[in-house]
Amino acid sequence: MELRWTLLLWSSTLVAQQAGVTRPAYQAFRYDEDWSSLADSSRRTDWLDPLKFISLGRSRWFVTLGGEIRERFELLDEPGFGTGPEDQNGYFLQRYLLSGDFHFGDRFRFFGELQSGLEYGRNGGGRPTDIDKLGLHQAFFDWKLVRSGDRSITLRVGRQELGFGSGRLISPAEGLNVRRSMDGARLIVTSGDWVWNATALRLVKTSPGVFDDTPDHTQTYWGAGVVGPNPLWKGAKVAIHYHGLDRKNAVFEKGAGRAVRHTLGLRAWKTEGAWDFNYEGFAQWGSFRGMPIRAWALSEDTGYTFGLGRFKPRFGLRSDIDP
Repeated sequence: MELRWTLLLWSSTLVAQQAGVTRPAYQAFRYDEDWSSLADSSRRTDWLDPLKFISLGRSRWFVTLGGEIRERFELLDEPGFGTGPEDQNGYFLQRYLLSGDFHFGDRFRFFGELQSGLEYGRNGGGRPTDIDKLGLHQAFFDWKLVRSGDRSITLRVGRQELGFGSGRLISPAEGLNVRRSMDGARLIVTSGDWVWNATALRLVKTSPGVFDDTPDHTQTYWGAGVVGPNPLWKGAKVAIHYHGLDRKNAVFEKGAGRAVRHTLGLRAWKTEGAWDFNYEGFAQWGSFRGMPIRAWALSEDTGYTFGLGRFKPRFGLRSDIDP
């Protein structure tokens, strides 16, 4: 049995919704948020809005401050069906994030975020993904090379979180106490509702001390993908993405050595309306110590949300095939 209690502290966005004021929404990736509309003080309806738009004295020069506190208690009873170490008292996990988003007009931007992950009371001490006393989690520059109407080309360089598709292959790993980030560059091209990305990055190796996280030079990641409206379902989206991963010191049951993998993914999803779905498929090829790698996977999640007054229960069916 596993018990997890999680407390997330956010600004009270319900106040703005009840007041009928259109405002930006909080995003899973905080750098995706745009609070420039709060330059008009009459649109500030939340008690934390003054931190979302701090003017730097020039037009469209401003700072947005953000943060997150996550307090989590875990108690594992007979983990691994009784094969793992028991912990009758449980343990406490804490995660703190503090970010600053600096906008210098329409073309230049800097986003920085600090992270602190702490653990108390776990038998055997914290796991590598539990502890990072204080680290530079994100620090990147955006340079908008082209900006014309709804078209733009942006170069992003530095340490950043990254996620593609449903996060099955590349994600900041929200379930861990310490979120993951990567060092490198990303090219973002937008045209209307379509977004294209190309990336070349290295995973950041988490260390438990203070400002001691470094890139893992034994792993190199590169990829590209495009996201846009799904022509088959109104209100749905479609994404095609490719991922390449080179691990110089991969360890498996058959031994250790270099592993190179290429993965092609296709995803279709819809989140608005009573019916929602998320369908995703992967094909993977590559090599491990000169031996070929072949794999594939399929996933589906279909649900329906009922409107029962204040309650909106969702019933869904999810299945995964991963041979």
